[in-house]
Amino acid sequence: MDLVVDSLLVENFRNHAKTKIDLGGQKTFLVTGDNGSGKTSLLEAIHLCLRGKSFKTTKPEILLKHDLDFSRVEIKSGDDKRIFYYDGNLKQKTFSVNGEKKKTITKKQNIPTIVFEGDDLVLFQSAPANRRKYLDGLLGQIYPKYTYALSRYRRALTQRNSLLKQEREPRRDELLMWDKLLVQYGLEILSFRENIVDEINKRIDEVYQKIAGSGDKVKITFTTEILERTEAWWQEELIKNYRKDRCIGRTSFGVQHDDMVFYFNNNKATDMASRGEVRTLVLALKFIEAEIVARVFGEPPIILLDDVFSELDEGRQKALLKNFKDNQIIVTATHPPKGMRADLILK
Repeated sequence: MDLVVDSLLVENFRNHAKTKIDLGGQKTFLVTGDNGSGKTSLLEAIHLCLRGKSFKTTKPEILLKHDLDFSRVEIKSGDDKRIFYYDGNLKQKTFSVNGEKKKTITKKQNIPTIVFEGDDLVLFQSAPANRRKYLDGLLGQIYPKYTYALSRYRRALTQRNSLLKQEREPRRDELLMWDKLLVQYGLEILSFRENIVDEINKRIDEVYQKIAGSGDKVKITFTTEILERTEAWWQEELIKNYRKDRCIGRTSFGVQHDDMVFYFNNNKATDMASRGEVRTLVLALKFIEAEIVARVFGEPPIILLDDVFSELDEGRQKALLKNFKDNQIIVTATHPPKGMRADLILK
């Protein structure tokens, strides 16, 4: 049975005092309204309840409307009922899944969800950190082990950087503990990232050409500083870079500098691809992302499209909806795209 959101209730959430939506199991649901009317906030609320986290912030207090006492989101999906509650006085958040209260939603309780934002359309031109964020978001949704490795790596990196910044010279044994963790979890992260880029590369040409109706060739190259996949080599590189790291007060070497380079007909996409071709590349990526998530979870993910139609021509709008015909799609826009009518109009 396909996953669908049946209803949504938000209270004191962002700029919403109280908004209730009955989606009625519709496969495509369009929310329109002016900028600032709260369209994105509704998608954020859905994502929060389905995935246990916002795609906009890590600070739950930001979600609270005008410093009120509480913020609440409730979603119903078939027999599944989820509630997010933030207590503004206690500064605490809780999730309830079918009556079971927890501080977080477990990986097993996650409902697969894909978000497509307008910012995704500048993925190629933006900083490498945004492309790593894209990979981390995809891998984190389907592989709990990746999320764990990433959190451990980041903690080790923070601790090592703190030692490098301190006034006194760090002892070698102090650094060695964090070096070992960086290498251990860094190699895991690297393996996951390389494998997912390989998987995307197997499909990117076919999916791109299907959307664009052209024979253009697309390829992604994964770049990393880790030239040898051994703990001994990486640890030796950390030792070699120690004096530089001590001088700048941070670890200059590792998977925190990984990146993806997109090629269009054997040239860098940033140099050769037109704006329309870049949009098509991002669409192809999102289609493949949804395929991967559907295969892992055994059911099509819910698709959240945040104000992206204005950036796409009519042909690509149709391709977007056609590709996600098996998914529930919840769309926001300032005005209804051609051939669609608004199911909810925010004032």
